[in-house]
Amino acid sequence: MYDLAMRSLCASLLLVPLLMLIGCAPTRTYDVTVRNDLNQPITVWLTKNGPPPEANWLSPEQIAIGENPTDGRWAGSPVAPGKTAETGKIKGKFPNGTDAILRVYVGHRTLDEILAVSARDTALRVDKVLPPGPSNLIVREEGGRLVAVPAPGKL
Repeated sequence: MYDLAMRSLCASLLLVPLLMLIGCAPTRTYDVTVRNDLNQPITVWLTKNGPPPEANWLSPEQIAIGENPTDGRWAGSPVAPGKTAETGKIKGKFPNGTDAILRVYVGHRTLDEILAVSARDTALRVDKVLPPGPSNLIVREEGGRLVAVPAPGKL
């Protein structure tokens, strides 16, 4: 009994700093606009590369293993050729080392098709780390690769 109580206490003491780190993570706001300059549709997905998991920021991999689904605002949203899509302002918690990531896939893809494209920065997928605040990006092909480049102004 004593051994079990000591293990529980030790586990709690180790967990508290982690929870404090994530709980005190700064809240950041992102506002992403993407224009599709390809001659085919793209699928865009807004996620982040670290904790804590949040409904509007889950990756395709997190959803595939059963995390709560997003509200659908930008999870796998298709964008037709020549069209522009906007997120509006989206907030999230971002502890040190966690970034907002825009994933762009060529084609109008299902979740299974998105999961099949694991290679980043190829002809089929680009991942773009986003700074907090507004991001205006143009998606196009350069040298056989998909790129998401900053727009010269508001799209």
